[in-house]
Amino acid sequence: MRAYNLFRHRDKQHLLCAVPEDHEVPRFIAERAWSFGGKLTEAATAPVGFDVLAARDGVRLNGFYLFQSFSEFGASGRSRTGPCMQIEGASVQAAAHR
Repeated sequence: MRAYNLFRHRDKQHLLCAVPEDHEVPRFIAERAWSFGGKLTEAATAPVGFDVLAARDGVRLNGFYLFQSFSEFGASGRSRTGPCMQIEGASVQAAAHR
């Protein structure tokens, strides 16, 4: 799997944008509505809702991949259905609270 930079929408926390490290960040990400959420380097650590094949196709067509994360996080840093998944450099929970 290729490495992605993840960006999370500030108001719609379930909405994420994955941009390959070797691609230019889309202009709409530069808006204040988005914040950097970390790096994704392994499929096993991807947020719930990330689809490797859909990401490949989305990047091929658009240069980025928009998706919804279905994880819910509480104050403990654990999802309500299991441990908090780690994204290299930041946890999903930390990215959600920026």
